[in-house]
Amino acid sequence: MSTRTEERLSAALAARAEQVRPEQIRAEQIRPEQIRPEQIRPEQIRAEQIRAEQVRPEQVRPEDLRPVGNPAPRTHRWGAYALAAAALAAVVASPFVVEGLRSVPEPAPAPATQVPSPSETPTPKAPERAGRVVVRRSTADVDGDGRADQVELRFRTGRALPIFSSRVTVTLATGATSSDATGTSEDPVIDAARDINGDGREVLVLRSETGDADVPQLFAFRQGRIQHLATAYHSPSLVNSVDADGRVIRFWWDDQDRLFSMQGLTATRDNHATVAVYRWTVRPAPGNGPVLGATRIAGTRCYDLENGTFGSGC
Repeated sequence: MSTRTEERLSAALAARAEQVRPEQIRAEQIRPEQIRPEQIRPEQIRAEQIRAEQVRPEQVRPEDLRPVGNPAPRTHRWGAYALAAAALAAVVASPFVVEGLRSVPEPAPAPATQVPSPSETPTPKAPERAGRVVVRRSTADVDGDGRADQVELRFRTGRALPIFSSRVTVTLATGATSSDATGTSEDPVIDAARDINGDGREVLVLRSETGDADVPQLFAFRQGRIQHLATAYHSPSLVNSVDADGRVIRFWWDDQDRLFSMQGLTATRDNHATVAVYRWTVRPAPGNGPVLGATRIAGTRCYDLENGTFGSGC
């Protein structure tokens, strides 16, 4: 058959395929195994020619419906003769492709994560503090100008607070104010102010009991402000108590407001103890403010615990 004859035959078949109406096609007359997918060109099929009610799904295999590109040119042109049949098969199969795509459900959207707005974010509550605030007041001449200065002790008490943070605030006669704090136990009170250095500047004294011990806390006005006094390094204990070895420890003020303490050198026998005696004063500590320092008085003394006096019998 000549090339010219082949071209005329292909044109006639293509024209014949264009004249076929969808209602004239019966699906049972088409066998899918006779149609090769590479012979189907989807661009030659018009959507208005497709009627789903003329097609039976069991006659169409999914692998026959894969769209492909234009086939590569071949040496022989016999594929042109099957063009009309391929077009008719595409008309039959296309509704199932369309309906299959429509029947695939869309994936459900992922649940949105709600982010609470700043106004909805719960604010953690601060833990409630136990007890109540106690304020106690007194007067003293802390700067030695001969005028009374106002003293305020403020602390919070309660069973949930084993250590009280006691703050002492001093307002001078000039109106200047300063404060400092320390930890105390039980129920601290303001004791009488003492001029332990003999220079006219009174030291503030807080007293509180811890079990069977009476522990004083002292504050002095130095460097232009009130300061809590720590004891100097290697100083003896400043407390009213008895140590673990049964040795007595005491402190007291004399009638001139000087501060003394004693440290038992031996265990107490028959209510008598041999003790060393110390004199306490406020001393400057370079770079760290004032401290309480102790100076030992020469010799030893015999202390009578029953009468609270020095004497003999040790």
